[in-house]
Amino acid sequence: EKGRTLPAQAPREEKAPPSAESESKKLSFDEQVSRYFEKRRYADVVYLINREKASLEEGKPYRRYYAESLAGMKAEAVSLIAQGEYEKAGKLLLNLKAALAGKEDVGKEAGVTAQEVEESIDLCARKLMEGGLAEYREGNLGLAIQKWKKILTFLPDHREAKRAIELATVQMKNLKKLEEEKE
Repeated sequence: EKGRTLPAQAPREEKAPPSAESESKKLSFDEQVSRYFEKRRYADVVYLINREKASLEEGKPYRRYYAESLAGMKAEAVSLIAQGEYEKAGKLLLNLKAALAGKEDVGKEAGVTAQEVEESIDLCARKLMEGGLAEYREGNLGLAIQKWKKILTFLPDHREAKRAIELATVQMKNLKKLEEEKE
């Protein structure tokens, strides 16, 4: 598991957060970026700057917003991990990974590297796998499957989670058949 590398993924097409769509009709771009930044809605800031293809060259105002938003997203992910919110952290980290793509220089400025983001995504998946295995060992097959399915929300091609779900599902069906036969 340690030496496993995650498959390269094409950056996901970014969708507007519902909040970004509704407010974008009322405010100018500058006002939207400023408002989201003040509210610490860093993913919205990144989305808006990318949508508008705002310049991230040295000295441009949006570069600072972008860099600080990347740092804010990282801090939020770290907090979510500390709280055991691995699925939310994994999704946020996947957005952070996409936000860094092609903008590694801004990420470096923010203290965020693609490698640490990948490692954090892997950590989230590993913690959810471990949690699912603990439930499995206790005989809580349904809860184990729920934990493993959370991995697939941010790493849809995670083979280990898919295999664990498949095996636990078969076991649940077999147990159900045995119970029906007893009746």
